[in-house]
Amino acid sequence: MKKLLQKFQQELSQLNPSPNGDCIESEFAIKRFQKKFQIPLEGNDHVLHMEAWDTFLSTDLGLNLPSRVDGLWYKVRRDLHSLDYRLPESIDFPKGSEFIATRGANSLEARLARSVWTVTHDCFDSFCDIVYSHKALKRAFRERYNRWYQKQDFDMSRRSSEYFLWNNLKNPFDIFKWKLARVCQFEHGSRFSTVPKNNTNRRPINIECFGNMVVQKRIGDCFRELVKEHYGNDLSILQDVHKTRLADDRISTIDLKNASDSINLDLVRFLFPKSIFKIICESRSEMILGPDGSYHYLKKVSSMGNGFTFELMTLILTSLCRVLDPNSSVYGDDIIIDNSVAPRLIQALEDVGFQVNREKSFINSKFRESCGGNFHDDVGYIESYDFKWPESIHDCITFYNKARNLSRYPFFMDIVTRLDKVIPSALRGPDSGFYRPLGLEVSNNRSDALGGFFRQGSTDSLKKFSKERKEIATRYHYDTDSVVIHYGFRFTPSLRTPLLKGLIRKHHWAKYEMYLASGMVTKDTLSSTGRWDSIVLCTIEGRTSTLASLLL
Repeated sequence: MKKLLQKFQQELSQLNPSPNGDCIESEFAIKRFQKKFQIPLEGNDHVLHMEAWDTFLSTDLGLNLPSRVDGLWYKVRRDLHSLDYRLPESIDFPKGSEFIATRGANSLEARLARSVWTVTHDCFDSFCDIVYSHKALKRAFRERYNRWYQKQDFDMSRRSSEYFLWNNLKNPFDIFKWKLARVCQFEHGSRFSTVPKNNTNRRPINIECFGNMVVQKRIGDCFRELVKEHYGNDLSILQDVHKTRLADDRISTIDLKNASDSINLDLVRFLFPKSIFKIICESRSEMILGPDGSYHYLKKVSSMGNGFTFELMTLILTSLCRVLDPNSSVYGDDIIIDNSVAPRLIQALEDVGFQVNREKSFINSKFRESCGGNFHDDVGYIESYDFKWPESIHDCITFYNKARNLSRYPFFMDIVTRLDKVIPSALRGPDSGFYRPLGLEVSNNRSDALGGFFRQGSTDSLKKFSKERKEIATRYHYDTDSVVIHYGFRFTPSLRTPLLKGLIRKHHWAKYEMYLASGMVTKDTLSSTGRWDSIVLCTIEGRTSTLASLLL
């Protein structure tokens, strides 16, 4: 597959960089292609990283709440003070890296047994409460404390040490808290990092401490539930709702720049009850470790990477928008609001430091976009995609299938024709039905959507599977001609530890807790590490399954 990847990259490096569309739909799809598709440049990562750091700091230094704010914010304050804030009993573990880099070891088993439990001093008490009441975390704490104790050179037995702690602290929880402090690593805040955005920019993120993220996600779940209960917006489905609402020409769509880095701590202090502000402050990182090796104080509440940033931003902006329009809705920094009050909203947002992205905001416009959806009154929903430079066989398949979906436009038809020449016949599959929400972007991570196989409309079945083809047709009552057997690809993640079905050893305790949490035997994998393996697929009337599953 390496040779195919090289041929793809060679063909794509010769594309015309400045095509023109012949209609609204093609022009938009081509502009989106031009904006995102770039041949990677080597050797400038450090420069872009430092530029992102400078921008991050300058944005934070510019956050100042005026002495007098727009009167709408007082109504938001009254609204937010009236809410019933309840922290949920359940907790979620972080999905990504931590202050001490996990290097892909992000499974529940790794969180319990391997990762360094970092936490800020202010957040330790809240983290302690969670660990004390959570079965898996408490078990992990015991294992970690046992390891810590065994490494110490104490002149007393373990039993004597327990008596010593009891005699001095007198309280079981205080003893637990003292022990937990021995197995935690205290930090002053989060760690600055960036991820690629394009050849000229990197996106800043904050990598938080493990303990802080556990506490933050609990607060985020509280805010998420309030948005659902009080405002009727379910964030788990709101993206699709926004795409549907785009067809209404009475709405405006407002987008913000650097919204997650623009929430001033003073604004949160002004808007929320003291008890909630205290919880937010204790769990946030008041400082960030920069690439210069020094810690820097922050004026913002938090950035992307914090466990409640998205939900906090959504809650604040939803409350503001509802003051102006009872039918408005907000998903992160994507705002939908009535045309008549959109200018008033922008005034209130800019009054407290938010920056409106004028290029991606549309008021009284025939065109509207939100949550990846694009709509024009003259043509309806516009199908378009982000195209990125392929780095794997999966990227090649996704790129090709996106271009083929848009091949009704000459520019994308030229791309398809160019790539058709390098795709082996054995890898060519049929067109297969897949979910395309309102003709818009489909997640690259869904193998059943765009990344499973090259969808070339081929009806030729692999000859060496002719026997299996006939068996499937007979077993499932289809005509043989409607059964197409072809190759595809499936991602096989790398394992951090072996998959075990019989957990008979004591040191398998973390794997046992991971199995309990998932309700099944599950793999302890390394995030974003693995390989794409060739598999045999069978497509029947637009539905695709693995050949092996149909022959069971």
